[in-house]
Amino acid sequence: MLAKSRVIAPDHMMVGLFGAGRPISLAGLPGTERQGAIVLNLVVVIGHLAKQSQVRQLPSGLSLASFDLLVPRSEHALETVPVALFGSEPSAPSWRPGQELVVVGRVRRRFFRVSGATQSRTEVVADQVVPVARNDSAQWALADASKRLALAAEEIGGRQGGH
Repeated sequence: MLAKSRVIAPDHMMVGLFGAGRPISLAGLPGTERQGAIVLNLVVVIGHLAKQSQVRQLPSGLSLASFDLLVPRSEHALETVPVALFGSEPSAPSWRPGQELVVVGRVRRRFFRVSGATQSRTEVVADQVVPVARNDSAQWALADASKRLALAAEEIGGRQGGH
């Protein structure tokens, strides 16, 4: 669930909108010098499951479901969006390739080493994954994301003399 947090750092105030993550201080980071910096990392993806999700157990004991969604970019092109769902829902393995899903989450870029070389992967870390066929649940997930955007828009609109 979304938490609207106000965190006071030395000489800075940050308004943060967070899903599952915890607020952090942005003091000292480029572009966050002004009062009332708004932090929002929100992604909504609606697409078709490319292939069966892969579920594995992490050393921490947490489950991870990894899957790709196919999203039309144009009439003739598809984009593949990688998604990671931690603490996998029991329904994750039952999703079928081609099934239409709504994913609400955040963008994350992670770095890792393979054969001595550093590589990176940009992916969506899902807070919610709902089959479109579950109409009420899919609508709720989209409404929740819309509320997050509305809160950010209110914060931006409420600024006096902002940039």
